[in-house]
Amino acid sequence: MDRESPQRELPIYENGQHLFIVVRNQRDATRVSQYLAATKEVFKRGGDLSKLKKFEGQYIVDADGVKHHLETDPQAIYDAHERIEHPEVAQDVYRWR
Repeated sequence: MDRESPQRELPIYENGQHLFIVVRNQRDATRVSQYLAATKEVFKRGGDLSKLKKFEGQYIVDADGVKHHLETDPQAIYDAHERIEHPEVAQDVYRWR
């Protein structure tokens, strides 16, 4: 059984989006941290993208009981990150749709 710990809001990538979820225990917080470390490989020149493979098909259940599937497509992660770094570009793209 997981040790009780304060809930934490942590970022993830899901369905091509960057979002924050609240996790309810240390085990889930650790899994999200490991996942985020793997996603950082996407942004490194020559990064080891195989680190993302261990998260394929995995999900985290948030504090509200919602299942969040972890994004493992490097291009989707990169694109979601770019929308955060350059929100004005994303706004322009969506404005013309």
